[in-house]
Amino acid sequence: MKNWKWWLDIAMIGIGAFLLWKSVDLGEAYANHWLRKSGGHADTDTYHIILSEAIRMYRSAGAILFAIGVWFLRKEAMR
Repeated sequence: MKNWKWWLDIAMIGIGAFLLWKSVDLGEAYANHWLRKSGGHADTDTYHIILSEAIRMYRSAGAILFAIGVWFLRKEAMR
């Protein structure tokens, strides 16, 4: 029973690390998707605001998942 929890913790750490590592690429993809969805009529400032918010969103999600995964992994190791 304990084995699946360990793999779930490792998966959370891996996904969190991936989001932290690829946050800029994912943010650019999100901003480009937003630009296409808006019809391509956005000024540079709006694009950069969307880009910075998307990067911040992915970094925050990655950091949270990474921290939760490490916390749960340490909790399992203490048992």
